[in-house]
Amino acid sequence: MEHSVLFEWNSVDSALHVPALPRGGIHKICIYDFDNTLFKSPAPNPHLYSAELYSSLLSPHVFSNGGWWSEPRFLEILVDEWIKGSVDDSAFWNKDIVDSARRSWDDRDNGTLTILMTGRKQLLFSPLFEKLLKHPVFGRELLFHSAFLKRAGYPTTMKYKIACLRSVMDFYKEVNEIVIYDDRKQQLEGFELFFEDYKRETSRNFNHTLIAVKPVINYLPPGKEIGTVAKIFNEHNKDVRSKLEGLEMVHGPICSLGFQMDNLTLDEDSNTVRYLLDCRETHKIRQLVTQMSQDTNQAYPFSLPIIVPLGSLPGSQVEMFQNHNSVTPEASTEDFRKLIGDATCFCPNKVIDWSIREAISLESSRLAFSVGSTQQPGTHILFTSDYSDEDMQSVMDHINNRGSLAEINHSLPSFSAIAIPKYHYLAKTACDVE
Repeated sequence: MEHSVLFEWNSVDSALHVPALPRGGIHKICIYDFDNTLFKSPAPNPHLYSAELYSSLLSPHVFSNGGWWSEPRFLEILVDEWIKGSVDDSAFWNKDIVDSARRSWDDRDNGTLTILMTGRKQLLFSPLFEKLLKHPVFGRELLFHSAFLKRAGYPTTMKYKIACLRSVMDFYKEVNEIVIYDDRKQQLEGFELFFEDYKRETSRNFNHTLIAVKPVINYLPPGKEIGTVAKIFNEHNKDVRSKLEGLEMVHGPICSLGFQMDNLTLDEDSNTVRYLLDCRETHKIRQLVTQMSQDTNQAYPFSLPIIVPLGSLPGSQVEMFQNHNSVTPEASTEDFRKLIGDATCFCPNKVIDWSIREAISLESSRLAFSVGSTQQPGTHILFTSDYSDEDMQSVMDHINNRGSLAEINHSLPSFSAIAIPKYHYLAKTACDVE
């Protein structure tokens, strides 16, 4: 069959578009990774979890569902947010790479093959990719000749992708150029080694270009993320009980080799209040930081916006501001209970509207904003990237020197954020549970 290799590896029926050219007419192959290359995929929000819980979510061997990257619901939440269309597509897609994929597709009659290749598991994610690829991106359908999702039987994404590459290169023997876009340095290094070995083995001479894409990660609406994590805890515990009783597991493991045989309880630490933006509101701040970078010719880093109250500073720092009438009072556990509502469902629902008072350029070349809300009195600081104790001290020095501005800067966007405590988990060995 002409182009049979595309049928062999394709995982998404609607993504398969057989080239009009014969096999020998294919001279160039462009391969695009999905997560954080084409699409700004969600990762666990590090400000929501203890270090142990954050690490456990990323592990494939703690929860029965196989962890964050084996769970379609996390990606589906963000895909649904995008499909709603309430925010520009650039909040979800990397426009530069989408444009590159379009140029590759538009060059198909000149012998270019365009492939989407991702380590997402075919068994779990094929229906979601069917849904995702049906919708236009930046006003146009995003087309590929084939979409490769990871098949069962490959212990790592690297081994799967190398198997795909070898099969495609063996099939299209007239190819003289291959270009791969990927955000992971380790993957690119693996591709480089593969191509060096492959050229020696086959005595073929072709150009290969590996393009490192700067990853941009999205974070889910905090309430939805915690609600989904809470469901995974419950499902994991049901699977643990089922396995101990010799019954069939309902939720996993589908692709995981094993999981932690503990009953896990999701718990909250209400000692520290923080406010997080969902992906739509985050996009407003991202655009603001980008504009300020252009206006000042200063490259401000942007990762995860987080609002912290000035009154939550530790030790002597709090004492320095304890007489300052704009300092936020310490939040009590009871305050958190009111914000969260029913604590057993782990679905925060208190949305607070914020306004920006002033921008603060930190000594570390990072950017912060002084923000305020009529719903939450006091001075709060919006950090637009990970911050250190030195960054917080820089903010305090600034406010100590000039005071906290009370006036709202109406030229800057207003936005909403939700109050969130930090979550951790407690584990109890299943055989010790009555």
